[in-house]
Amino acid sequence: MPPRRILIVAACFVILSAITLSIHQVGRERPELLGKLVPSKNNKGQDGEQEVKEAPGQPCAKDVGWLGELDIQYPIRYAEREIIVRPDPKLRRESLTKLDEMLFPKAKELVQGQDSHLELRDCKPPLVLDVPVFPTEPVNASNIMFGMATTLARLEDSRHHIARWLAHTGAKLFVVVLKPEKGDAPTSEQIAIKQSVLRDLGMDVTLVTPLSKDESFTESVFSLVKVMYTHRANETEWFTLMDDDTFFPSMQSLLAMLGKHHSSEQYWVGAVSEMWWSVGRYGMMAFGGAGIFLSRALAAVLDDEYETCKTEMHPAAGGDERVM
Repeated sequence: MPPRRILIVAACFVILSAITLSIHQVGRERPELLGKLVPSKNNKGQDGEQEVKEAPGQPCAKDVGWLGELDIQYPIRYAEREIIVRPDPKLRRESLTKLDEMLFPKAKELVQGQDSHLELRDCKPPLVLDVPVFPTEPVNASNIMFGMATTLARLEDSRHHIARWLAHTGAKLFVVVLKPEKGDAPTSEQIAIKQSVLRDLGMDVTLVTPLSKDESFTESVFSLVKVMYTHRANETEWFTLMDDDTFFPSMQSLLAMLGKHHSSEQYWVGAVSEMWWSVGRYGMMAFGGAGIFLSRALAAVLDDEYETCKTEMHPAAGGDERVM
């Protein structure tokens, strides 16, 4: 199996940083050009980390005209690094890979209107990272139902990313289509066209309008419990609330994790936010960014108590809090 090349671009703002990833295939016919990342003698550092070393950087030229297509504020600081992912069927990768130097070289400042031809003084060679082979056999996730609340525009931006993990898995996705902040609510014809486009990508997607015209965004998120439970199939065991930019890297791993729990019992499965100020404000709860998984038994309870939860919950509570 050929390795994959990941281009990592860091466009650092005065305060914020943004990293963009793109993946494409790379052959093995010219390994001398890959700037191979050399593991240490035992391939492990302290605490089970994978330790690596790499060569120094060289001057190079880059075309950064594509940055003009992004809605970013100048000046920015630009640096890039490539990582070549090379599958190894015999490898069991550690959770952490340790570098003996900075991942990105020294960044160069860019101002708006500057020539797209950029001369960098310190371009690092690509890193080659050996990883386990990703499972390629078909997966049956028909026991999982996913739900999100978003606009057609945001759904369009996310459709190819969603298709990467959802398409041809048997899992169902229900989308509550929201009215955009500016403009009119989408027509039934527009919704039907978008649903057809998504299904053409191999996804079992159903687009629905909000249960009530005057419901807030958080109420629409919570309504996904009612929407999904109403459309449940006999094989549906798990109901998932997620954001429109949630990405599941491995459906096989997700099924294995959920398989440790019995959907006939009341389970609320998820992860806390990586932003600790959110945890401090909202508490130790499952956040929608990582996906909130409700067992069939718990979803049945929430469905029965839906109107009570909707009317008695504090108006400022978010969709994730309403589930909690």
